[in-house]
Amino acid sequence: MKNRTYLIVSILLSIVGLVFILVGAVSNNIILILENVIIFALGILSLVNWSTISYQWKCKNCNKLFDISLLQNIFSINGGINHKKLKCPHCDTKTWCDGIPR
Repeated sequence: MKNRTYLIVSILLSIVGLVFILVGAVSNNIILILENVIIFALGILSLVNWSTISYQWKCKNCNKLFDISLLQNIFSINGGINHKKLKCPHCDTKTWCDGIPR
């Protein structure tokens, strides 16, 4: 799959952030916790961005492929793995769409 390095870095960033959040919680260091909450959030955001650039979406109504924005990816309703409720830009129908890897 494309962008494998981007995916791995995003996952590692999320894991490192989460581990250091726990270390900060154990040591009662609020500054360490806050810094690593930001790192963890950036890791999750980069994972969502990876998903946005790595998948196209197929409308079940017209069977055409289309791209979505990062905000659409964040705020659209998920229906499982690679399954989202999206508005198709081709037929203007809001339907469940399947994610197709690029």
